[in-house]
Amino acid sequence: MPIPDLTIIIVNFNSGDFLSGTLESIRKHPPSNDWHVIIVDNCSKDDSFNKARMIVDSDPRFDFIEAEDNLGFAAGNNLAISRSSGRLILLLNPDTCVTGEAIDRLIYQIDGNSDYGAVGPRLVSENGSNTVSFGWLPTARGILSD
Repeated sequence: MPIPDLTIIIVNFNSGDFLSGTLESIRKHPPSNDWHVIIVDNCSKDDSFNKARMIVDSDPRFDFIEAEDNLGFAAGNNLAISRSSGRLILLLNPDTCVTGEAIDRLIYQIDGNSDYGAVGPRLVSENGSNTVSFGWLPTARGILSD
């Protein structure tokens, strides 16, 4: 397998059928570049991790890491990043549904803007409305005015 241009990282903890749906959406709408997915399982008690393994079966673009302890979200991502080989890294939540050319658009933006260090997608809810995916940290003035 060639060295991937993009490593997609997903941290799973009891994500139910969401994780399987995310993996299916990646396969249905893959990026144009060479890609690889690393799924870290944080000691899930449900069968989401095993279901995900069955869905991607022997596809060499998918790797699974079973953490010995629940590392938490950040450390789970860091573990996968330490094992990634992609030029670019995409962090996805296990309930993400990739659509259309969304990943290609992100790659286009980061590659076309050398002053960018990161890009993020527009989040859309199931009913089609935009969802705020960012925010400002609270300030004392903001808290007092609320």
